[in-house]
Amino acid sequence: MNKLHSKLYTAKKLLLSHLEVNGKRNTFSKLDFSKSTLTALEQDGLIKFDKPLLSKKYINNYQSARKTFESIQEKKRLASLSFGGPRSSYGLEQTKKEFENYLADKYCSLGKGLYEKLQESPEIEIDHLSFQSIATKDFANDSLSFNLEFSPEKIQEFLNEKMDLFITDELELSDDQAHRFLSYEKQKEQFSIGIVKLTNTGYSANNLKIDYMQIFKKEDLLQTNFVETALAMEREGLIEVKNIIETTPANPVVITSQDVFKYPTIIQLKVLGKFSPYYEQVYKKYSPKTQESTQEALTPNNKKLKLLEKLKEEKDLMPKWKTVMDIHPPKFSSWMRECGIDDYTQLRNILDSLQEEELLISIKSVNPAM
Repeated sequence: MNKLHSKLYTAKKLLLSHLEVNGKRNTFSKLDFSKSTLTALEQDGLIKFDKPLLSKKYINNYQSARKTFESIQEKKRLASLSFGGPRSSYGLEQTKKEFENYLADKYCSLGKGLYEKLQESPEIEIDHLSFQSIATKDFANDSLSFNLEFSPEKIQEFLNEKMDLFITDELELSDDQAHRFLSYEKQKEQFSIGIVKLTNTGYSANNLKIDYMQIFKKEDLLQTNFVETALAMEREGLIEVKNIIETTPANPVVITSQDVFKYPTIIQLKVLGKFSPYYEQVYKKYSPKTQESTQEALTPNNKKLKLLEKLKEEKDLMPKWKTVMDIHPPKFSSWMRECGIDDYTQLRNILDSLQEEELLISIKSVNPAM
């Protein structure tokens, strides 16, 4: 995963969960974020690990890891006696060096001063340099605590800056300089078509959950930026990203490249008012002949009758106690296509005509940007 992609993903997740994590006491094991990415965001000045404390559990974890390592070393030593040869002996020497560099320190890689303080107290304060050093060790994940502090406005500025570059195809999101991605415009079009397909199926445009397998072809996935496209569409006011959900297997396993298709990332979103006019452009671009033939085949009266049928179907599905029909832009856009209605002006004229004929009581609003 590209480092910048990880930063963008984590920055958005921090914004979405800021009420739960910002200013709260945490450990790396409690946070649902990559430790290396959080550290990178801290180096960029976007977040702060404030008031770090180290608990005595760190020493227990270190000593436990040491015993595990010693056990592995002993198994390798016994294996070398069975198979012999310079190669196995070399492997044993490598393990011994790793042990000496990593887990053989009698002060548990803390230094004498911190180690003695921690022996005398269940928890001690540490400075920022010590925090940075200790945080690199996996067995410190649940023993190193801190207040996670950040400014939502500053993180949003970071996202806006990067999304402005992504929208103009100037953001580099691959460590491989030869790698190519589809343009943002192409990905946005495919994302929009995926949204309309789901809403036409009956899923709510206010709380839609969509994954990359519902948008892109399997063979195109490596050329796409699912999360970044969603964030850029949010930047343009087309959607609101409400959550980014990672699907994982019930039992923890190593996820291979093939498993990516089984456990896709899901974007939970709300379709906003600007989406419908934009999608009309996409539809006309990809279905001009269908659009023209539909409009030619239907007379103004036929368009009115077809729209009336749609309204009646919607009314029949409403609870009896409800008197106001709320129809969101994606559904109206779909109806307009099916009824051969050219634009919102023509739609408004047809609705006004139905009201004059007393087939509708009143029209509260017809607004493509509502």
